[in-house]
Amino acid sequence: MHICVHGHFYQPPRENPWLDEIELQPSAAPFKDWNERINEECYQPNATARILNKEDEIVELFNNYAHISFNVGPTLLRWMKRHAHETYEAIKTADRKSLSLFSGHGAAMAQSYNHIIMPLANRRDKWTQVRWGIQDFRHHFGRMPEGMWLAETAVDLESLDIMAEQGIRFTLLAPRQAHRVRPLSGGAWEDVSESRIDPKKPYLVRLPSGRSMNVFFYDGPTSQAVAFEHLLHRGEDFAHRLVKSFANELRPQLVHIATDGETYGHHHRFGEMALAYALQYIDEAKSVQVTNYSAYLAKFPPQDEVEIFENSSWSCVHGVERWRSDCGCRGGRGQDWKQDWRAPLREALDALRDQIATLYVDVTKDVFEEPWSVRDDYISIVLDPSEAQQRSFLQRHAKRSLEDIDIPRLLSILECQRQAMLMYTSCGWFFDEISDLETVQILRYAGRAIQLARDVFGVDMRSDFLAILSKAPSNQPQYESGREVYEQCVETAVHTFDDIVWMDVCRRILQPEDLEHSLYGTTLTPVELHSHQMGRWRLLHGQIKLVEWVTRQQHVCDVVAFDVGMLQPVGCCMKAGTLTDDLLTSLKSSFWRADTMALRTQLSSLDGQLMNHEMLDDHWEWLRHEHVYGRLEGELEQNALEVFDLYAPLMSSLGASTSHAYMTGRWLEIVFEARWRRLLRMECPSVEALHMLLEETEKYEMRFDFSDLTKDMEALLFRLLHDWEAAPMQRTALRRLCVYMHAAVQFDLIDSMGKKRALQDRFYGLWQGHKGRRHELEEWEEWTTSLARALGFHIT
Repeated sequence: MHICVHGHFYQPPRENPWLDEIELQPSAAPFKDWNERINEECYQPNATARILNKEDEIVELFNNYAHISFNVGPTLLRWMKRHAHETYEAIKTADRKSLSLFSGHGAAMAQSYNHIIMPLANRRDKWTQVRWGIQDFRHHFGRMPEGMWLAETAVDLESLDIMAEQGIRFTLLAPRQAHRVRPLSGGAWEDVSESRIDPKKPYLVRLPSGRSMNVFFYDGPTSQAVAFEHLLHRGEDFAHRLVKSFANELRPQLVHIATDGETYGHHHRFGEMALAYALQYIDEAKSVQVTNYSAYLAKFPPQDEVEIFENSSWSCVHGVERWRSDCGCRGGRGQDWKQDWRAPLREALDALRDQIATLYVDVTKDVFEEPWSVRDDYISIVLDPSEAQQRSFLQRHAKRSLEDIDIPRLLSILECQRQAMLMYTSCGWFFDEISDLETVQILRYAGRAIQLARDVFGVDMRSDFLAILSKAPSNQPQYESGREVYEQCVETAVHTFDDIVWMDVCRRILQPEDLEHSLYGTTLTPVELHSHQMGRWRLLHGQIKLVEWVTRQQHVCDVVAFDVGMLQPVGCCMKAGTLTDDLLTSLKSSFWRADTMALRTQLSSLDGQLMNHEMLDDHWEWLRHEHVYGRLEGELEQNALEVFDLYAPLMSSLGASTSHAYMTGRWLEIVFEARWRRLLRMECPSVEALHMLLEETEKYEMRFDFSDLTKDMEALLFRLLHDWEAAPMQRTALRRLCVYMHAAVQFDLIDSMGKKRALQDRFYGLWQGHKGRRHELEEWEEWTTSLARALGFHIT
């Protein structure tokens, strides 16, 4: 008897295609974007799920990923590697652990690359989706995947055959996708439609090519209960439901469920804890075993074959119509809303894809022997866009010397193909309205493909694309059709190379330096840059070179910008060579005269768009917090500290009460916040310094509610943990960590649940690694036990 839980971990890609980064998403507050929020609520917690005792003390941190079956969408895994590296590493570690737990069979499965509906794709795109999914998996997990998740479990025989041809052994489907079954040895077919298939065993699908694919059909009712019926409220109930799902038969049985991975923590708060508890409960019961699909398949290969319903899925009762027609499947917004826009949207994308494909072959056939094989291998550059990798890639495929070809143009052509794949991400059709975020996102990929096609092929496909899109009606009154959605939500999101250079210029005028910067998938290098300062006024002028990583396109432009001390720079980016000596002399003359009007007039007359801080969108938010608020805060605190240091001894000698008007209110709070912040920002603050500040805080009767200090305290605790990791037997490091950790807990200075979890994770690993050993440091057990209690661990 075996049990398997599968989690499909996936988020629609959210990166702006012109920046390759996710912009600020206010709806995800207090996080920057939804990926950050869901990582905090789900992805990271599942790597260190808390198992608690009756006193709510932590008994164990449990990596769920190692004990379940899971897939992580490649576009999400790419984001994790860049922005949630600890989660990314924990997932890879879990897969390695599962190999040892399950006889060499890993928990991780691959996924068709960017979640397209495979039955609606052409054969060429299906092949690339599988190839990219496999290569992406091998890049991250270091092994060949045995299974592959199909987006929305949407399936047809051609997709299964392509998967089998590329070495995939199994996939998962919903029970309603099975049509009929019979023993492999032959005999009559049994109709199992309408979810009547026995999900407790694997099946074999025989394919027209002679190949075959193993298929598991998950337990529909139990999966539904987990996802939508609050079965995760108690881990014990979850475990009992799984164990009681076995049939009363003496044969190998696999009870298995499949849901979105986000069910465990994001959709259901603390769902990861219920999952961890259930997995441990089942493991301790000994009557059944937890396993994963590839391990079970190795022990118990199929004894029956199945015929599937082609063009079917787990999330549309009409097959795959949800992604091409107004079938009635929807999210529930606007009762009178229609989804007539779905068909024209797919029509527009198909026409764009086919036009780009024709030009792709025509232009590259003289350079590449097999243009479509080259696209299949382009994933190697997506995974590693370094210049060395790009040159190696082109040397493998080009029919002539690299010196004889236009490398940036070829890379741009291939990137156009990638955008033409991303624009088919299934989420674009899933919901109710063409102006929803998910649909706008795939239209942005289409927009980026149109832009690249115009640049490299010299063909503008925009008008034809919009002509078809205008047939896609919107349910929102502000948009007549998809055309208006594109014009108002896509074209306004376009960022040019000049935009990125301007972001860099603003950073440099706020914090002058000549260093090379990396920003939004580009490298920005000052070719010649000069900075002038007059009091708070600043003037910056020169030349900056931008290199885009993915295409190696270069952009050199002249720049000039000024700021009058209000941290609101104004300037211009223009064609290289525009800034003549005479023009610079005139600009500098206006600057030294502090003539703002003349500077603005001169900049407006230049051959370039006049730019200001308001054009920076959420990048300005970062600059403002980093420089504006930081500078203001620093100057206020410095002034308050100087006044306090000057008069505090005198006030003390006179015996003045701290309740005096000048010693109360926000002023004194600013002083003590500043003193605490300075202490916490020291690389290795002493224990004695903390004790002295605690005494003074008490002396001046300060009520400790400095919530702004939490980030500084959290950062310090991580630094001290790192020091302890580097020298676990070092007395000073451990004592310092212990004292500051207790202060943080005492004054509630660990604000973020995610940060507290991360501190617990880091401490737990080191604590367990040294626990039980004979220690030369007598206080080791005492101090680590004290730390464990402070962080909420059960002490045995």
